[in-house]
Amino acid sequence: MDRRMFLRSTGATLWLPFLASALPRGARAAVPTPRRALWWFVPNGLVSDYVRPTQLGAGYDLPLALQGIAPLQSRISVISGLKNRAAIGYDAHEEAMPTLLGDDHVDNTFNGPLDAAMTVDQFAAQQIGSETPFGSLQLGTDEPYISGGGNVDVLYRTLSWAGPSTPISPLTDPKTVFQRMFGGTSSDLTAQEIEIRATLRKSLLDSVLDRTKALDARLNPADKAKLDQYTTGVRELELRLDQLEGLSCPEPGEPDASPGYQQKIALMTDLMVVALQCDFTRLVTFLTGASTALTTYNWLGHSNDHHTLSHNWSFSNTAARDLQQVYDWQVQRYVELCTKLADIPTEDGDLLSSTQVILLSEFGESNLHQAEPLTFLLAGGEAGDIVQGQHRAFPNQPHSNLWLSVLEHLQCDPQGYGTTTTGPLDLRST
Repeated sequence: MDRRMFLRSTGATLWLPFLASALPRGARAAVPTPRRALWWFVPNGLVSDYVRPTQLGAGYDLPLALQGIAPLQSRISVISGLKNRAAIGYDAHEEAMPTLLGDDHVDNTFNGPLDAAMTVDQFAAQQIGSETPFGSLQLGTDEPYISGGGNVDVLYRTLSWAGPSTPISPLTDPKTVFQRMFGGTSSDLTAQEIEIRATLRKSLLDSVLDRTKALDARLNPADKAKLDQYTTGVRELELRLDQLEGLSCPEPGEPDASPGYQQKIALMTDLMVVALQCDFTRLVTFLTGASTALTTYNWLGHSNDHHTLSHNWSFSNTAARDLQQVYDWQVQRYVELCTKLADIPTEDGDLLSSTQVILLSEFGESNLHQAEPLTFLLAGGEAGDIVQGQHRAFPNQPHSNLWLSVLEHLQCDPQGYGTTTTGPLDLRST
């Protein structure tokens, strides 16, 4: 009996965090800490010349666009030099987006059938998604973007694909995400209601044991052994539930309707942290904006939108400076999420150590829409023996090799993923 069976049986919908100490003593060592992954997407590309350190290895230098890494640099690595081979030669947002996590060329007509490949998060969800309430979460923002019409808009706004014709639209309203995660929870139960729930639970377990006793006389020795194992499990479950009484997931305050962009990023960050902490899911994708996003970072003093800056940087020093400020602002938000994960203790360290958090974008040269060389930020994952705090260069290797490394971290079978992969990247050496 797992957490889901217990909660459904008692009529409760509140999910509890993964608690190894609540397992039977003999089972604790056999149950590994769950592995997790989160992809934080920044639109309009990351110019590699602006986000690639000049030094390799530990203690790498921080260019202006990566200054936000400083507070957590020892737990974040820069991965540079990779190529999105499935998108090279097409030079378009609508090709770079679906191949970023999908690794297969999109042979798509404007109004014809969609044919994007299954993305790495969904590939992993097929293997580990059934272990959590949500197999995966797709989150984003609804900021303005340049519309391309037809299928192009779907490609611009979608990072996760369950199959060639199955885009998974991100949830962009924090209030909706909150309600999906916590709708039906019972955080405000009275003492009397808690007692009633406990009584119902005990009655249910007693009923299960009584029914199994009635079967005992009719079973052969082998089936009696199976039944005894089952009833022992029920008794152990009751002991575990007694240990868990009063524990629940931390529930953030419900978001207000229609928050601004900065507030929405902060709210989604808190919701993602809680989703991972409480084991609602182990796989999250987050779009800070659709490809071709038109957000103007006016709080940084900018007058031109993000997409315009992503092209103008090549011939305007002011645009180049502003674009690097956009990167640094996004990196700071990414680091804030990683820091929140690092502040949550777990059985073998903290939540960040069991979670790979990847900051990524669709282009390495945004003015010409080139999907090479790509630069990624990778935080956490030390529970899988990743050595962090490095600048690692992998010149000309397919970017999908990084996704093989993520699948390795998640302990998923990579067989069948990708069309350009050659093997996982070495992230365990110095």
